[in-house]
Amino acid sequence: IQWKTDNGIVNGTGAGQPKGIATSSAIVTVAKETSQVAATINANNVAKMFGRLPAGSMANSVWLINNDAYNQLITMTISNQPIWTSPNEGMKGSPAGMLLGRPVIVSQTCQTLGTLGDIYLVDLMAYRTITKSSGIEVATSMHVFFDAAATAFRAIYRMDGEPSIQAAFSPSNGASTLSPFVQLAARA
Repeated sequence: IQWKTDNGIVNGTGAGQPKGIATSSAIVTVAKETSQVAATINANNVAKMFGRLPAGSMANSVWLINNDAYNQLITMTISNQPIWTSPNEGMKGSPAGMLLGRPVIVSQTCQTLGTLGDIYLVDLMAYRTITKSSGIEVATSMHVFFDAAATAFRAIYRMDGEPSIQAAFSPSNGASTLSPFVQLAARA
């Protein structure tokens, strides 16, 4: 249930499932660097992604990354200063560390390294969900598979969601559109 919920929030189509961040018209895509090597993420990429967040989303934002991308974050620097910091205090706050001061969440809902959707910078406070008030409905039946001496289990969880904004917006002063949902373009 957790996997389906997380995947719907990130990749959902909106048809019989939540409208996902990746399929939303509100997402902003940051272009790769000129002549950037395939299947890489660099410090300029993440700096430009951070620059496309609205000011109100910066304090709430988190990085969502694929497992394949994690090792590239650990060595990132700007002017010989690391921009990824390791987890501290027993890994309580952010087990995958912090990138530009924001928590990193490693998720299999993200695409593989180098493809669109391998890294996101998102403000999940700008994503709205609703669930059925009864929560998860669980039922068992020994009758369904009686002849096999087995019990059937069923769980039903109803939820829906979508970004709270419909499109990226232009700031009153600035040239680039902003959004609480930012992704990096493919680098293949």
